[in-house]
Amino acid sequence: MNWYYASGGEKLGPVDQGAFQRLAAEGVIVDSTLVWHEGLTDWQRYADTEQAMYCTECGKPFPVGFMMPYGRSWICANCKPRFVQKIREGTLFAKTLPYAGFWLRFGAKMIDGVIMWVVNMFVNFFLMGFIGLRLRNPGGALAYMGTIYSFQFALGVAYETIFVWRYGGTPGKLILGLKIIRADGGDLSFGLALGRYAASMVTNFTVGVGYLMAAVDDEKRALHDRLCNTRVIKPQ
Repeated sequence: MNWYYASGGEKLGPVDQGAFQRLAAEGVIVDSTLVWHEGLTDWQRYADTEQAMYCTECGKPFPVGFMMPYGRSWICANCKPRFVQKIREGTLFAKTLPYAGFWLRFGAKMIDGVIMWVVNMFVNFFLMGFIGLRLRNPGGALAYMGTIYSFQFALGVAYETIFVWRYGGTPGKLILGLKIIRADGGDLSFGLALGRYAASMVTNFTVGVGYLMAAVDDEKRALHDRLCNTRVIKPQ
């Protein structure tokens, strides 16, 4: 398969698969480089041409076709020689992923909290206008409160689960450039994203201790990350 790529405002190519992989390893072609090959409907960013995985060594995203799987990890072409040398020397994974620190994660949590506060306030006023003002008895008031809490809970579940599943993080994390990944560098499935939200409820019951674990853990994992075997990184 022949590839074409854009550089300095010019469209270059064709280059075969091997040459294209070498250009990516040498940094000539980077994540944002526009590339095209027969079968693509339009030019795309290099990182978007295939499902991107994060290299265990350098922490950067690359299409799967240009990476080497090793167990549950992925190694980019640029890191492959060094990684193979580590295998020979028995010093695997001396370099870690760019894990997001405690304060970055705390900031993302605060941003998410503000967003959900605004959304919940809107929901309260909306339901009060269409439901609450029609209720004149204690039973109706309890039903109204139950509706409010149920709707807010469902919003919270959807907010955490869908954003993490589709985009790799909640809006707060995305604003700060963070991404949630599996231990092998892959994206979370819907089921794992939902499970991680459920695990975060367990973390909430620890009165902050589960979150403080991210400050002392070598991989910056909070309790729910440990329970679901996930990581939060800040890609370079």
